[in-house]
Amino acid sequence: MNRALGAELRHPRHVLVVATQCADEEELPELVESAETLHSVLTDPTLGACEPSPAPQTLLVRSGNADNSTVELAVKDAITRAGEAHAVLILAFLGHGQSPEGSNTLYYMAANTESDDKTSSVNVNNLIECAVDRKGIPGVIVLLDTCRAGSGLPNTASLIGGYSQGRTRISVLAASQAQQAAYDLDFSRNIAEWIRHGFDDVDEFVPLRRYRSALKKQLEQQQDISALDYDGSLTAAEEGLWLALNAQYHPPRSLTRLSSVGIDDLRAALAIWPEATAELDGKVDLEDLVDLRERAHRSPSLSAERVAEVAHALIRALKAESFVTTWARNTLSTFTITRAMKELNKRRHVRADPLRPPIDLQGGELLRYLLQHEALRGMSMDGSYSCDLAVTRCLVALAQACGLDLDDASLDSWAIRDDISVALNDARSEVKAAQEHQQASAVISLHAARIDWPESISAWVRHGTTNSAPKHFTCHPTQAGVEQMLPDVVHWAEDQLPTNVRLHHIDVVVPAALFPYWRPEEILVGLYLLGNDRSVTLRWSDRLVEPRHLRGLNALARRQLDVCSTTALKGETPVDWLAMEQVEDVKRLADALARGRYPRAIGIGQRDRDFPHLLQTLLPYTPILLWPTDKTKSLSEPQAGLVRSWERLPHEFTWAYRSHWLNDHSATQAKQNDSDSSWAELAQLRAAWHDEPWLDFCRWFQTSAAPTVRSL
Repeated sequence: MNRALGAELRHPRHVLVVATQCADEEELPELVESAETLHSVLTDPTLGACEPSPAPQTLLVRSGNADNSTVELAVKDAITRAGEAHAVLILAFLGHGQSPEGSNTLYYMAANTESDDKTSSVNVNNLIECAVDRKGIPGVIVLLDTCRAGSGLPNTASLIGGYSQGRTRISVLAASQAQQAAYDLDFSRNIAEWIRHGFDDVDEFVPLRRYRSALKKQLEQQQDISALDYDGSLTAAEEGLWLALNAQYHPPRSLTRLSSVGIDDLRAALAIWPEATAELDGKVDLEDLVDLRERAHRSPSLSAERVAEVAHALIRALKAESFVTTWARNTLSTFTITRAMKELNKRRHVRADPLRPPIDLQGGELLRYLLQHEALRGMSMDGSYSCDLAVTRCLVALAQACGLDLDDASLDSWAIRDDISVALNDARSEVKAAQEHQQASAVISLHAARIDWPESISAWVRHGTTNSAPKHFTCHPTQAGVEQMLPDVVHWAEDQLPTNVRLHHIDVVVPAALFPYWRPEEILVGLYLLGNDRSVTLRWSDRLVEPRHLRGLNALARRQLDVCSTTALKGETPVDWLAMEQVEDVKRLADALARGRYPRAIGIGQRDRDFPHLLQTLLPYTPILLWPTDKTKSLSEPQAGLVRSWERLPHEFTWAYRSHWLNDHSATQAKQNDSDSSWAELAQLRAAWHDEPWLDFCRWFQTSAAPTVRSL
């Protein structure tokens, strides 16, 4: 089992190791080797349990050849990425350092640094302060293996005087005192060795102070280790900041920790069963659950049925957990578990609440929560409860997220052992049906318009990973001209698909000028409105064909979508809502946008007379822009509908509009909609929505290295 997965990780962990040789100083022949060794143990999932920082230039800055600007930009980018991911950030600086006599600032010496020169150096203290003060970073760990490393310890004033106002956590370990030399990178090499070896007097997590005590004994004859620990966080985890997992730690084998949902449901079931005798402490052996289920089956009490049901569901979940951590041991991680949950939420029955785990769950705890939640509370597609189908649906989603074959014999063997083969086949069929449903779509583009309405409409059909050759339809450059041609475009798209495949979704690409008032889902196509039995999504034409002055906006959009998705999974609305006073001065708003003020989805609360200009200003800065459907009404900050439906958006907007058209609360409609208020909330919103699949199409459209294009 992946050790990091089994550990109680409360946050993701990013690491950036900086190691560059200064031409003005004595060469450090083992610099790059030491940096690679340290990076290797810190990114080992069974030891350091870190992910390499996703910032660019991470390999260059530990190659021995990076200049000062490269180092500074790489560290700042690593800080930004850690903040977006809510990750603990570990920074390590190996090489040469300088600090003027009496100074409390460490200047890291890069490839182009000159001795006794601050301007060509990297101010380590400033970078540490930026990391500590960055919103979203729950903790910072810094390793300084340079001469005069102690100068890099931040002072208390810098920690409490920033935007975080001291509500932060940081641990720093320095190889030497402020005006002392450090020798031969012994500090870094010994830390790496201790991470590999572990300690016999520490539990699972090894804090920085334990390495300090070990290093002080080893290096006391040549250099004095200095350190700083500061914890002003209001939500600090009990284990505190830790550098690595303890290689010598062996968790108890016989105890199974139930998730919070497992404890709640089992405790509630036992509370109404007169024969219940044991107190539940959350540490329940699998055999205990089997015994409990058998006792409940033998009991004549009606309340025992619920006890047996809960015990059975937990047994299913625990066995599934044991199987998947072995089957997917090389690819299972917090990231893939989260991705599986997002996919499950997309396919969730509309009457079921989305899965929103507690925000501090990571790794094994997150996996356990997912499996136990679904086993206990999972719904079939018809809305009925089915433990077996829910568990197999989880495993199928996890397999997809990990890139595993759904027809793998190991999966079938597990299902046969647990007598769950029929449910597994049902889960596989659901996935195939969902993929078929999602894969057939059309793109209808008005991007040829110079201002609003074009003289021709372009169309493509998408089926799976294949895009058809384009088809161009000449039309009169007016709204009436475009709408008169639209039925021909839709019928052409339907004719390109196999006879057994329906056109489920249509992307309509429009210039910004049309967003305020055009509603293509309400256009009559044949007997019905376009959105009657299809989802229709508005896309902005400048994302399909990026203007020169907006190049890179789609790459930025992918990072913003990650932030939105992570926020939604915590049960929070990932939308920055702009009040009237924030949008009245569009020039001032543009300045705030350029400074990165609104990094997520953006919502406009009210449409004023300058609304088209406002839309044009906002569209480049967010992949998801929301505004009121009714231009005469203002909206507060909608919550329930967006959070409940986030993974199923943008498609669910069309279903909400349709519900609004019908204004029908019959029993048939109620089966499709668990919360009329949530859909009513969505129906009040219009959206320009650019998700990952759409950005993939934009990239295909824009690059010559696109997938092969052929007619369907």
